[in-house]
Amino acid sequence: MLFYAGEFAVSNTRIDCTPVDSRENVLTKGFQLGFGTQAVRGTIDHVDITNAQSNYEKWSSAAIEVYNNVDVRISNVTISGCISGIYVDRYWPGSNN
Repeated sequence: MLFYAGEFAVSNTRIDCTPVDSRENVLTKGFQLGFGTQAVRGTIDHVDITNAQSNYEKWSSAAIEVYNNVDVRISNVTISGCISGIYVDRYWPGSNN
């Protein structure tokens, strides 16, 4: 789920990031928050995230990636089968999304 602007609330759900096709290159994420230039505000509550993966040499993947301009509350989240859990990047300038 990508949230680059506005407000959101996600609760009581399961996100399985396993690719559904036979791709050779894989980069999957549960959430990517605030990668744009607009403010993002929201909650993630009672969510299970599984199998966020990357097989790119220089690109990693996390179940939840938090970038600039984000105010998010994360609670009661289970993460499994992922390379990384929650990745916070306050440096990356984002894009014009």
